[in-house]
Amino acid sequence: MRKFILALFVLAALSILAVLVAGLEGRLRVTLMGFDVATDLSVAVGVLLVAALALVIVVLTAQYLWHLPARLHARRTMARQRMGTQALAEALMALARGDAEGARAGVDLARRKLPNEPMPLLVAAQTDLLSGDAAAAEGKYRLMASDPEDPALAKLGLEGLFYLARMQNPSEAEALAHRALAQDAKASWALEGLMALAVQHGDWDQAERWLRRWARSGAGRKKVNASRAVIYAAAAQALAVDDNAAARRQALKKAEQASAAEPDLVPATALKAQLQARAGNHRKARKTLRDAWARYPHPNLGDSWLAAHADQPAASRMRLAAQMVRGHEKHIEARIFRARVACSARRYNFARKFLEPYLENPDRRLCQLMADIETAEENEARARVWLDKARHAPLEAGWTARGLRLDDWQPLCPVTGALGGVVWQERGKGNVTDVALPAPQNLGEISDIALEEKKPEEEMVSLA
Repeated sequence: MRKFILALFVLAALSILAVLVAGLEGRLRVTLMGFDVATDLSVAVGVLLVAALALVIVVLTAQYLWHLPARLHARRTMARQRMGTQALAEALMALARGDAEGARAGVDLARRKLPNEPMPLLVAAQTDLLSGDAAAAEGKYRLMASDPEDPALAKLGLEGLFYLARMQNPSEAEALAHRALAQDAKASWALEGLMALAVQHGDWDQAERWLRRWARSGAGRKKVNASRAVIYAAAAQALAVDDNAAARRQALKKAEQASAAEPDLVPATALKAQLQARAGNHRKARKTLRDAWARYPHPNLGDSWLAAHADQPAASRMRLAAQMVRGHEKHIEARIFRARVACSARRYNFARKFLEPYLENPDRRLCQLMADIETAEENEARARVWLDKARHAPLEAGWTARGLRLDDWQPLCPVTGALGGVVWQERGKGNVTDVALPAPQNLGEISDIALEEKKPEEEMVSLA
């Protein structure tokens, strides 16, 4: 509609101009080099206007022809970019679904269409890693790192080389991280990597120095506190192994610092309670566990609770366990925890009662616990049934690192070497590969505590 109205205005303007020119009166006479030209003024003005219009058309045509090759080149470039971007997107999707061949086909096309872009080369290196060709990936990363004209590409290359070397050659990885920091003093991945390498070497002071520098580089406070807690927890784990009173005191201090920095880091809180109990501070250990359980019921807290209450009679443990889970009585971890306490008191009927609501679709831990109960009561046939169910049951909640199932928490991811890469995965969430099941729990280890003589069933019912 706008073009139509504009065309009407142009036609109207031309019509008015033609009327004005035709209405001009007079004659124009020009004498030049012996030639005498005379004509009406309206004709002369019309000829001048037509000549000006023709000149404009010639100039515009010449300009269009002059820029035509550049326009065609830009159009071809845009078409190549579209094709390269589409191929790169297809390669990334293939990488996401684990299709190495599809990713390679897409990245090859992307590298042909986008020869000067860093992303196709980076995706090509990732494709080589997916295919299991680490040497080819390393070659591409080194090519990126040695590019003097593109600092961003060089940083990506250094980062890729660092991740390749971190697990196999820590000294080379450290050198690469320092090289990256020489180019960019706030390179987050390099600071995090050096922090993780320091933890790997057990150099806690150096890890804290890198942590402080990482915090000054602009890392978020929440991430810094989480990493600080992992470093303290790792130090506490290492020191707690030493059979030395001074080392145990230092381990307890580190565990307390870890728990204060990140209260939700359950392994740090559980270790803190264990160390408090080993130091004879059973009351502090129990309070630590009660407060942590109130925030989040967790099996690691149950393990520490059993250790912290080893000095209590069986009946007291049953009563204190009921107090421990107050407010979370229906939580599956609360039921399993109370069942374990009942097993330690040799009250297997109570243990079954706590587990009954979850036995229709039990996970492996529940099956194993039921097998242990049947074994303790010398019901070998039922124990074998539960063990057979355990082989086909879904996985229970546990610690995982990039899909790898772990027996216990670790400060460093065993797959990537990243600090804090081990996370708690609830049952039925995410995919777990290369499963490593926890060792079956031995009821003898938790029932070797001095037990009171069997009391009347009415008293046990009141405690439950």
